[in-house]
Amino acid sequence: MATYRIYQITADGHVGAPAIVFECATDDEALSRLRQHPRTATWELWQGARLVTTQEPDPATGS
Repeated sequence: MATYRIYQITADGHVGAPAIVFECATDDEALSRLRQHPRTATWELWQGARLVTTQEPDPATGS
């Protein structure tokens, strides 16, 4: 199992809250966890020093 972290990123590019830390066996499992977060903010998914992906806000939310 690998340790992953999800960070909420503010509009000015800073980390907006403490990381959400969890373990998953694969990137796909971690991506499923990331997709549970609301699309009203930018989220980054990290595994160690590796940025796995960034989830941008949904333009339809008006954020």
